[in-house]
Amino acid sequence: TFQQYKTFTKNNIYEITLPILSGIHNKSLQIPKELKSDEFIKEHLYKQGFEKASKMFGLSNIKKIEDIIISYPHVLAHGDLNTSNVFENGYFIDWDRFGIYPIGYDIGMLLSRYNAFENSKALVDFIDLNILDKIDSNIDKKEFKIGCLYFSFIFYSRKVNIKVEDDFLDEIYDLLVGVLINEIKYTQIG
Repeated sequence: TFQQYKTFTKNNIYEITLPILSGIHNKSLQIPKELKSDEFIKEHLYKQGFEKASKMFGLSNIKKIEDIIISYPHVLAHGDLNTSNVFENGYFIDWDRFGIYPIGYDIGMLLSRYNAFENSKALVDFIDLNILDKIDSNIDKKEFKIGCLYFSFIFYSRKVNIKVEDDFLDEIYDLLVGVLINEIKYTQIG
């Protein structure tokens, strides 16, 4: 028999997506290095955000950060999580953007679609309090968190679903640069 399932609202989308994403992001399911891909950079939502972020902060600066993120573990990702693609029974639909993306992609997209934060501290606190403890314990939490911050930064830069102030983007950018500065060797970000 066919059952109708309700989709999630922005208030409860994390309740079902986090346990499922945690299973997908389990270290044992991570993609071998030789299968890593940068296909996610072709996704129109990502490209749109990347272009806008590059205009604000400089193409070479954003590219340096992106290169680090690309080196992080890659996992199976839905690529377009939103309330119309997630049902309360745990089913995800609309897999046309499915791919092997760096860790944090799906969560970054969710954050940018459904959460307006006053500042980067509020965003980091939300990730720390509501997301990190729900991911698999084998996942490198630092890489996961940086991936979430980077992808939320890129998707927030689109300024589509939630009104985002430039100051907020400045704070996330500064936070990313501050955390990644040791990984961006012999380069200067300004």
